[in-house]
Amino acid sequence: MALCYTQQADSDFMYEIDTTDFNTTPTLEDTEHPGFVNLCIDSKEHLPNIFLNSVMENEITKCLRISPSKIKLHLTIAFAILISRMKNNPEYIDHDIFEGFQTRIEIIGPAVRFKCFPQEQMFEPGFTSYMVGEEDELEDTDLPKSLKVREIDVALTFRFNDWPKQASGWLTRQRKWPNESLLKISVDEGFHVVAKSSTNDTTNSEWRLSFARVDCILLKSISNTS
Repeated sequence: MALCYTQQADSDFMYEIDTTDFNTTPTLEDTEHPGFVNLCIDSKEHLPNIFLNSVMENEITKCLRISPSKIKLHLTIAFAILISRMKNNPEYIDHDIFEGFQTRIEIIGPAVRFKCFPQEQMFEPGFTSYMVGEEDELEDTDLPKSLKVREIDVALTFRFNDWPKQASGWLTRQRKWPNESLLKISVDEGFHVVAKSSTNDTTNSEWRLSFARVDCILLKSISNTS
């Protein structure tokens, strides 16, 4: 028996990885899948452990690639350790915020999902109908407010302050919109790569190009003119 939750996470975050202290500059390598790249570094020196344990060396090119699946796995372990410390160490101000709740950490697409939901013993007799089978679906709206599942998705990203050559065609195509001014603002915003490989990736090293911040700029420009 399990409590299933089918809706999107309550909150979505893009966590920008700070590479200031890296002794290397991340670069992008083309792949055969449009919209996806390999994230490469030329040195493992001074890398934090979470990245150091996620580096793979290409046997042919000797390029050091950061594996998105490995880095997400290491992040789930780090989250689990942090939550355990919060639960068991009274010195943490919020050590009791998980009292009466179970927590679960899982990988969902490009994100690591943190899920917090009531323990089974919290369900009073009147709430037994909320316990369903693994294959059943239970909408969040079906639950009392005090028993609702809470989910947070954290997508790992690297931010680049230029424009990827893989998307250079967007800059030069003929267009009426966006205009040159808005185009420059979009390019100056840069882009991200997120920890998500294509479905056909066999190398376990692909990252997806993301223009989420540019999308927000363009959408805002539309709303301001409508």
